[in-house]
Amino acid sequence: RPISLSGHAKPVLAAVISPDGRWGVTAGEDKVIRLWNLTARFPAAEQIVLRGHEGWIGSLAISPDGRWLASGSYDGTARLWDLKAADPAASPLVLRSHQGWVASIAFSPDGRELATGSYDRAVRIWDLEASDPTAKPVTLPGHGGGVCIVTYSPDGRWLITGSFDRTARLWDMTAADPAVTSVVLRGHAGPINALAVSSDSQWLATGSGETYGAKDYAVRVWDLRMDSLLRTARSTAARYLSPQQRQSLLLETARRTEALR
Repeated sequence: RPISLSGHAKPVLAAVISPDGRWGVTAGEDKVIRLWNLTARFPAAEQIVLRGHEGWIGSLAISPDGRWLASGSYDGTARLWDLKAADPAASPLVLRSHQGWVASIAFSPDGRELATGSYDRAVRIWDLEASDPTAKPVTLPGHGGGVCIVTYSPDGRWLITGSFDRTARLWDMTAADPAVTSVVLRGHAGPINALAVSSDSQWLATGSGETYGAKDYAVRVWDLRMDSLLRTARSTAARYLSPQQRQSLLLETARRTEALR
């Protein structure tokens, strides 16, 4: 028999459970986050309400060590809430930099970084080990449309982003400058709004939808082994490019392959 958790006044848009199984976390159009203590006999009676966002909350994530809860909102901010604090609702860290809805957030597997993707077309990386995590995020530019979703590969090498520009991008987080060595995956006809990576970090699945009359509804599976990945991306992209663009792509692929070795 399921446990009923009542409290939200409007639709719930995001939910997550902490790694230790203590907290169930929900958020949505009522602009609040609710922490439900799943170890309590009556979780609904011991909920904690986190307030501060000024827009819908559409994304939630919890760090691998269970300390940080991250939330992304239509108000253009992400927030970090300390779940280990005596009062998790007190003094969240507000991550300001995006100029549009923060649509997706993800912690790196080692918990040292938080990635945020926004409809302002930017991806930002926040250093959670810095003295001030809210200052000076690293920006990864390149997408030509809003960023719908972000995720890390389990081995931590790749940050993967999907966008309304109909591409996914792989950012090599082991590189000195991930923005320089990003790999673009082309082929979808609609926005990429779903990503999944296999537990061995070898396979990536991308799922697409529709927007402005462009329909896809396809799932593509990519081999993340570098030689196969670049070969596949090149051949897929070549179908959509002019001869001059193809030559430029060949040169760029060779340059990036060398940089990634």
